Amino acid sequence: ETGVNREYLSDVPQRVIVIGANETETLLDLGIEEAILAADDGQNSQWYGIKASNEKAFQRLPRIDRSTIQAEHFLEMHPDMIIAEQQFFSKTRLGSTDYWNTTSPGKLNQVETVEKEMKFIRDLGIIFHKEETAEKIVSATENRIHDIAETVASHKKPKVMILDRMSILASYGRKKIAGDMAASIGGVVPDTTAAVSDEMMMKLDPDVVFL
Repeated sequence: ETGVNREYLSDVPQRVIVIGANETETLLDLGIEEAILAADDGQNSQWYGIKASNEKAFQRLPRIDRSTIQAEHFLEMHPDMIIAEQQFFSKTRLGSTDYWNTTSPGKLNQVETVEKEMKFIRDLGIIFHKEETAEKIVSATENRIHDIAETVASHKKPKVMILDRMSILASYGRKKIAGDMAASIGGVVPDTTAAVSDEMMMKLDPDVVFL
């Protein structure tokens, strides 16, 4: 049986490559802009905009284009930490996390929760010695969830689906972080497959759809 995975860092990382809007925003919220060696260039768009409080800091970051996210390129940059979306730890991109001697990302079928996301933020706080700032982020998030849930407690819970149009119509169901977020504030989120058909949509008959 596999035990709890524990990673120990003897020094605070000083050369961090970060890939992903959520990951980049979290590091900026923690106030560790100076440690970011490079962030990917596709994060500030009309669809996934960096929030106003982080915009100036984001514009100062050195950039890396997503097309150059390859193990060979990263090795040339000599990072001491890589924080990236799990999709990039693949054969055609960065390779496995074993190659980098680090913690493996969650399996694609792993249940994602707000609680795990809060742990991720707390862990980053420990790594970068920003525990107090991390705790403020977590507390603000938990308080906001509580306030919304309390406000809508007397209302009928709407059935919610969160979708993304890619090569397929993808659903972020109950076991994904977006689904758990919606459920935590009073939505009823169906546990769907990753790909959903028009027929399934009609059968589930959601009250609210985020696309």
